[in-house]
Amino acid sequence: MRKPQRRRLTKKQKRLVKAMVLDPNATLDELGQSSDYHDKANVSRALKAPAVVDALAKCRELMDQREKLTLGALLTHLEDGLEATDIRSLKVEGEKFKVSAEVKDFPTRHKYLTSAFKLRGLEKPEQDASPSGPVNIAIILAGGGSEAEKTALADALLAARLARGLHPLENRNLTPDEAASYRRSP
Repeated sequence: MRKPQRRRLTKKQKRLVKAMVLDPNATLDELGQSSDYHDKANVSRALKAPAVVDALAKCRELMDQREKLTLGALLTHLEDGLEATDIRSLKVEGEKFKVSAEVKDFPTRHKYLTSAFKLRGLEKPEQDASPSGPVNIAIILAGGGSEAEKTALADALLAARLARGLHPLENRNLTPDEAASYRRSP
């Protein structure tokens, strides 16, 4: 005779649900670390447990009661994200900048596509296929450019890195403390 399925969440399952709600795009490894599950298989199994499925469904019901979190609103933002672009070069015109090259932002589109698969109930790929590693940027000013143009361009690049949560000089993300200090500084 089979043992009836447990419908109450364990402490571990509660941590898993909380981690899932806080970051729906988290990998199985990230979910496991924040909820004390030790491997992907255990996280995957726990996500299929009836109590966890019920708790996540309840969270979705609560989200549907908020206008900006309805499925329709989220789908609109999802469609926008699938068209994400990235600025690759700027022209300095006097004291203003003009976009001179814009390309498709595939890493961002990939994240939105992964979210779309999750909304449709399809499995999320285990490996993130988005490119990673350093990005080198070369600045070439034809004719040298004035000091004001060079400074303005450097300021624009710095602002773009900070806006994306990247460290201005190193190939890494900002820590929360660093991000807060850059937001406070003029």
